[in-house]
Amino acid sequence: EKPMTTLPVLDIGPYLAGEGGARARLADELRDACENTGFYFMINHGIPQELIDLAFNEAGRFHALPLETKQRLKQSQHYVGYVGHGGTRVAVDDEAERGEEFANRKNRPDLHAAYHINSDFPADHARCTAGERFYIPQPWPDEDDLPGFRENIQTYYAAVYGLGRKLLPVYATALGVPTDYFDPHFEDALAWLRMIHYPRVEHRVENQLGVGAHTDAGFLTFLPQTEVAGLEVQLPSGEWITAPKVPGSYVINAGQMLRRWSNDRWLASPHRVISPDGDRDRYSIPLFFNPGAQATITCIPGADGEAITHEPISYNNFLDWYLANAYKAAANSRVDAA
Repeated sequence: EKPMTTLPVLDIGPYLAGEGGARARLADELRDACENTGFYFMINHGIPQELIDLAFNEAGRFHALPLETKQRLKQSQHYVGYVGHGGTRVAVDDEAERGEEFANRKNRPDLHAAYHINSDFPADHARCTAGERFYIPQPWPDEDDLPGFRENIQTYYAAVYGLGRKLLPVYATALGVPTDYFDPHFEDALAWLRMIHYPRVEHRVENQLGVGAHTDAGFLTFLPQTEVAGLEVQLPSGEWITAPKVPGSYVINAGQMLRRWSNDRWLASPHRVISPDGDRDRYSIPLFFNPGAQATITCIPGADGEAITHEPISYNNFLDWYLANAYKAAANSRVDAA
């Protein structure tokens, strides 16, 4: 029985089990969720809760390291590595579209630190040797500093990344294209695991959030349930809601690029994180599942005769556009937050 919440709940168990007709049914629910809210809960996703708990535990271990140890992994333009507290400020300046309260120009720096992990491309990978941005081996903490961390995180990363690959045929079906449509676009996929630490605050300060209101850049975001609440989602009505708890689930949302791919039929809904003010810090481990930098995003029209809203664009160029617009305020804030 699915829990009733303000956000749709999609049970992907039957699809993963290969039940007849399950993909088409799930695709209908997915299309409805993406057209009407832009966020949904995913249950029966097959990723063991122990593995999710392990990844949260590793995030806590990483952020507990001495600052100088983390600084050795400082983030580069390839968007992997560590960004310290106050190193990010979202500056989405589009109040014309969303009203004054969404303009973040007045925001103070966001209250979080993060460590970003990509696919850990081998040094001899063709895109690495060609010097392409984002394609580098992952900078990891020394095994002596954090025993087991790399192996545990790679296990978790592989599980969520694999789930993203399994969902591609459902997304294709929901958009009315062949089931293998997305496969070539996700060759050398750029998927970022963002291990975020939101310190608790004594008093909340006006215009200072864990993460300011923003929409994500990419294809889709996998966010496992956090122990400490904080995620708020803006519904199409303009109302902000606190994401409810659905134990064992992932919150999934579409980013700007999937919205563009859907010819703007699907939503990329704004969301933000409120800093915890109890006695506990908050940890969050979203994984942003995106195509390869070389992929060309060509709008998929819906009904016959629907006008195409955007020119084709490479994911690389799209990401440059998004980063220039969403993160003007801090040079090292180079991609989405959750």
